[in-house]
Amino acid sequence: MSYKLIAIDLDDTLLNDELEISTKNLEALKYAANKGVKIVICTGRASNSVKKYIDIIEDYGSEDFIIVFNGSIITSSQGEIIFKKIIKKELLHKLVDIGRKEDVDIQIYNNDDLYVEKYTDKIKEYEILSGTKANVIDDLKNEETTLKVLYNCDDTTKLDKIKEEIETLYSSEVFVFFSKKNYLEVLCNEGNKGIALEYLANLLALTRKEVIAIGDSENDIYMIEYAGLGVCMKNGRESVRNIANYVTENTNNENGVSEVIYKFI
Repeated sequence: MSYKLIAIDLDDTLLNDELEISTKNLEALKYAANKGVKIVICTGRASNSVKKYIDIIEDYGSEDFIIVFNGSIITSSQGEIIFKKIIKKELLHKLVDIGRKEDVDIQIYNNDDLYVEKYTDKIKEYEILSGTKANVIDDLKNEETTLKVLYNCDDTTKLDKIKEEIETLYSSEVFVFFSKKNYLEVLCNEGNKGIALEYLANLLALTRKEVIAIGDSENDIYMIEYAGLGVCMKNGRESVRNIANYVTENTNNENGVSEVIYKFI
């Protein structure tokens, strides 16, 4: 099969644990780009959190489109938004109430701006990981919309409870999943990594059989299921490994993305 596009998650996939793209992975991206394959970063991060990696990748090949906020937005490399899906006011306020009830850190997003109601150690950790500065406001319900809601908590029992409640009450309106064990995220039901990737493939007149998707976490399941070749990293969650067409022999710290490129491109 001749693949024309590779959608690649960032954290725990293309990035190693030091949040860097290895030289071997960069060389593999260049190899794929030279073969005419489009490289598309598909991440839960905000656009401004991705920029430094895009700047690096552009030196090694083409980077025409970027999927951010777990598929809520697609932008061109020039920053033009070509796809955007949001959680609207009424539902947003209900999701805020659920997080408050369980006393977890709640994060919401207006484009690249991150808003929280309190600045905690967990928020500080998130800032370091994502490179995104949090804005503290009095009341998240003052916001009209959000691209996603992120519940940030080390107590996974609380997050499991929140997930169950959201799935019970709002399963027809949202997608809810873990992007990391301590990050539970909610998107509107019109946008996820799979929906965004399908939209982009159609825009580029590509079939799903011409697409590879590589990820590791629950938020990657949607694009892994869509792609003609869905790949899970060796270090990925078991639920993701179980639905993938291929699981890498190497982790994100062992250049697993380069393994996929050289094996299938």
